[in-house]
Amino acid sequence: MELYLQECKHNLKNASESSKIQIVLGNESCDLDSAISSLVMAYFIFKVQKTADIVIPVLNVKRKELAVRTEVVFFLEETSINISDVICIDEIDLKALHEKGKLSLVLVDHNSLSVEQSYLDSRVVQVFDHHEIDNPDKLKKMNAKVEPVGSCCTLVAEEIFNSSVSIMDPQVAMLLYGTILLDTICLNETAQRVTEKDRKIIAKLETILEGVNRNEVFETLQKVKFDVSKLTPVQLLYKDTKLISDNSTSIALISYPGLLQDVLQEESFRSALEEMASSKNLNSIILLGMKVAEGQSIVRRQIAAYDKNPSSLEKISKYLQKLENPSLGLRQLPLCGYPLTLFEQENIALTRKFVLPAMQNYLKIDLSDHSELNNSCDNRNENNSKTEEVDNYIVEFPEDVIPTYQAEPLDFPDSPDHSKLLGMPFQSPMSGQVSLISEPDEVEFKIGEATPEGTGTLKRIAVHPKVLESEYVEDDQRSLSSLSNRSDAFSQSEDIILDDDAATIDDLDNSDCDSDLDSPISDRIPEMSAAEEFEEERSWKTCTVNGEDKKIDMKVIEPYRKVLSHGGYQNSSGHAIIIFSACYLPDRSRKDYEYVMDNLFLYVITTLDELVADDYILVYLHGATERSNMPSFGWLKRCYQMIDRRLRKNLKGLYLVHPTFWLKTIVIMTRPFISSKFTRKLKFVYNLKELSNLIPLDYVCIPDKVKQFDEDTFPD
Repeated sequence: MELYLQECKHNLKNASESSKIQIVLGNESCDLDSAISSLVMAYFIFKVQKTADIVIPVLNVKRKELAVRTEVVFFLEETSINISDVICIDEIDLKALHEKGKLSLVLVDHNSLSVEQSYLDSRVVQVFDHHEIDNPDKLKKMNAKVEPVGSCCTLVAEEIFNSSVSIMDPQVAMLLYGTILLDTICLNETAQRVTEKDRKIIAKLETILEGVNRNEVFETLQKVKFDVSKLTPVQLLYKDTKLISDNSTSIALISYPGLLQDVLQEESFRSALEEMASSKNLNSIILLGMKVAEGQSIVRRQIAAYDKNPSSLEKISKYLQKLENPSLGLRQLPLCGYPLTLFEQENIALTRKFVLPAMQNYLKIDLSDHSELNNSCDNRNENNSKTEEVDNYIVEFPEDVIPTYQAEPLDFPDSPDHSKLLGMPFQSPMSGQVSLISEPDEVEFKIGEATPEGTGTLKRIAVHPKVLESEYVEDDQRSLSSLSNRSDAFSQSEDIILDDDAATIDDLDNSDCDSDLDSPISDRIPEMSAAEEFEEERSWKTCTVNGEDKKIDMKVIEPYRKVLSHGGYQNSSGHAIIIFSACYLPDRSRKDYEYVMDNLFLYVITTLDELVADDYILVYLHGATERSNMPSFGWLKRCYQMIDRRLRKNLKGLYLVHPTFWLKTIVIMTRPFISSKFTRKLKFVYNLKELSNLIPLDYVCIPDKVKQFDEDTFPD
């Protein structure tokens, strides 16, 4: 799916040229169900239904707000989807596409558009949702699938399973699987959110995700969703907020990931609450808190009402307590010194889906009439049917809520991509040629041998045909193919004949040809001494992979060579022990990251071949590896596919030490393309003590940061 999302980014730039564009749009809360539903459904439509030239999933949230959707960011990255590859609502001009008549919309996880997006109503052609229907008459005019299941992803998965062409690979299955578990509280009956269809879909997905641990997936996502340790109080308030209003009153409904009785005692949170009410001109704020006891699936809910007007606070509190058919089951909790009331919600089955329309009805009540307030609960549904629909708004995110973090690139100064950025010459390993890598708006060409100086004859320079077409062709240094010997790169070159004034290469910058090409070349190529030539030769290493000669840029991978080391031999079998330390991998923020990883891959493969003469055990140390250093799923897959058959056959065990949710997910996702024999060699090892029972550690070089990670994680 990651390749599809990257293609969507590219297609977005050319959207104005396409005749038909279909957008799959989630709801404004952009929770995990909304995000995954939009991504997977768009992928399915693109691959199977093909109802438009371009099909693009859009997260209905601004890019700067996405960071507080912690479970969304986490789960996408854990399933090898780069968060920068997804498209947010502020990165596409839906209005322009609508006005050009090119747009069609598929709604997932909601069945009606917000007031701000209601101008797109006529563009909605399909709906997949599990919420209460807002406008039944409108849905009759389109292809709609709305069922009260636990998760919208259940409906998306059902659509895929019912298709004759399946896209249900392990990556897609894991995305749907984790989301359904999170939405249904791991199929927990107590929460009253799971249906029989949810259970059936989970069972089908588990047949694809061989070896998956249901509780581990749920608890990991649940922990991330409710982990607010890295979010400020203001960010928490904006994490999942909806606004409702009439002409004179505005109320915010905030879903908070945790119990309210603790956080409301914190001064910073109280200040943030007051700041939000003031900046958004809110009359009241309703906080909806929920917590699931870890390992027990016991759900607790709390509701708090905030209003600086004591009279209004009393009326809202009374209204919530008197709601019936069904009742929230509120039990007031003590909370002193604050314009706020706090309740324990005994009826844990009622979520914001119930409270939101109830508060919309509250705005329609004449608050001066206490008798109407007292009776409003009994005729709530009747009032809803007689009154006009209340506008719903998603609160705008303050500019200063989420600081923009820019990772500092760790560019190695001698890598080709770095030279390209600076417009500097890059010395190629191929003799007799110098490559000038210029800015993208300049041409790229190579200079071959010129005739001796002073002959007065015309000079012929080998130039790639693309130069004659005045097109810039970027040499893809990042692909594996770019690492092969390119001595025949200009076998189809053409000749440019310079005029008589260009008698030497030194005069090239003064020639008419030079002015046409706008080339920055001016100086002679300096001759290298024997020592310099020897040193340059040492910077490149030739290897053979699958019968094809490659060159490894040893200089660019120099800081990362410690990633692979020899750890001695196993006492009983004599198997060689090879250690792969992931903490030494390069950071993905490098501009030439792909180029470095391609060279590092070749280095690892050739070094393995040199270190291993017979059977061996490979130990992968995952502990202490930062997320930005973890290799991509594609890179790991390519490593497996290009490993020599001898190395695969001689591998007697692959020990994955300090496995995380990401690592286990990767293993599950790789099962379709690795052999069953190879799978049986995999073993998760949870700490260094367990590893010491499998192999001797006397000669194993374990990085200090890995040892520290092990001590911190397993203190006993």
